[in-house]
Amino acid sequence: KRLGEEGVLALLCGSIAVSSTPAPGLSDTVSSDALLAPVVHRFDAHFMEEKIHFQVIELTQSVYVWINNTDSMSELCVAFPPVPHSTASPTSSVLGSGVDSIVASEAMASRLAKRFKIAFYLSYHLSAQDQTLCSFVESKLVAWLVQRLSDPETGELVITL
Repeated sequence: KRLGEEGVLALLCGSIAVSSTPAPGLSDTVSSDALLAPVVHRFDAHFMEEKIHFQVIELTQSVYVWINNTDSMSELCVAFPPVPHSTASPTSSVLGSGVDSIVASEAMASRLAKRFKIAFYLSYHLSAQDQTLCSFVESKLVAWLVQRLSDPETGELVITL
């Protein structure tokens, strides 16, 4: 069953858990009140003459990424890191109907979850669905994640919530 925008927002907000103990990888100095506030990052990139907007939201134990060239959200998928002794990353479409864009979203979310070993919610919808654009967008996102949110020694994402 597909969720509407309200259901998607409830799903995402439901993943923001309050905990009396910090999640793994978080500093012991982080209070449980800090876990209530997701950290939002925004940046843009240019592909040819097209301006592409990125929004990255650090959630508890996951990251939400919105990539678009308009102000809409028409697709959403989620991918989780592979379980031990598996190479497959569990992925599912939560919202959307465009087969080509959902396939691109799920594939990108799966690669991100495998690389960074954390769950990714990904809303990826651009007017042009060509492989060159998809590769450009993913490389910009990965470079940004590595530069801004990764531990330099391990390469794993460090969520600051």
